[in-house]
Amino acid sequence: MDTSNFFIYPSENASEQVEAIVFLEHATDDDWQILLDFTSTRRFKSGDMVIEQGEDDDSLAFVASGELEVLIPKGRSGKLERLTTFSAGSVIGEQSFLDRNPRSTSIRAISDGELYRLSRDAFTVLSAKHPNLAMQVALDLGRILSIRLRNTTQFLSASKR
Repeated sequence: MDTSNFFIYPSENASEQVEAIVFLEHATDDDWQILLDFTSTRRFKSGDMVIEQGEDDDSLAFVASGELEVLIPKGRSGKLERLTTFSAGSVIGEQSFLDRNPRSTSIRAISDGELYRLSRDAFTVLSAKHPNLAMQVALDLGRILSIRLRNTTQFLSASKR
């Protein structure tokens, strides 16, 4: 089963597909600077586990550089298989950030890179100091989750044919 395009929203134009999932693509440099002031930086090396399925962590992260792969356990062996990949401009960890449940997948670095981690507590402070920016973050997380859910629905529908 090919899942390489699992999280890419269908589009006639391939370049639009990538743009459809870029986090805060219309934010200004000032907006990004404010947001990044509330984050911590994490560098990772190829092979590092950036997120582990089942861990309790309600932060989200913005991928600044590098490439990551989403891994899910398959079958009884539990062998990890690649579901999709993320690169610069992507957001990860949004489900646990929003619902405060343990991580649902693992994410491993394919290459060296860097991400910016926004904790739920830091987001609360951001919301108080910069409510419009916090609203943009929340709405964009909703947009991205909607795109990913639509793709899941389309993927499952297509796999039943």
